[in-house]
Amino acid sequence: MDAKDLITAIARETGVRLSAADPILAVAVINELMLDQALVKLDRQVKVQADRVTAASTQAVVDAKKEAEALLTEAGEWIEARITVAGETAAKMVLAELRRETESARKASRAAILAAWVTAMAGLIVLCGLGGMALAGLR
Repeated sequence: MDAKDLITAIARETGVRLSAADPILAVAVINELMLDQALVKLDRQVKVQADRVTAASTQAVVDAKKEAEALLTEAGEWIEARITVAGETAAKMVLAELRRETESARKASRAAILAAWVTAMAGLIVLCGLGGMALAGLR
């Protein structure tokens, strides 16, 4: 506020008439200068503190990302271990079933071979009997 406006405002509010050379106006100018300096210092401090908050926020984001990466890595490792165990368990179950089926097939194969031998022997016996009857009938 300039001196003329200040003199007019004081006269209007208080009824006191001041001149431009009145020392109280010098005090008002000093006060305004000091207030401007204080505002400059405050602005500087606000900027410094804003920079600190920004740096702290940036560091918090970096730390949060590292923590998230660690959690994701741990979760991935845990899931990998569970899947590996499940795969191994399933493979064991499949192998056990294959072993049972293979043993069952071996038994069926042995039974089929035995049946074939029995059939072949019975056929030979029948042929021998027929051959013997044929030879007996020729005499």
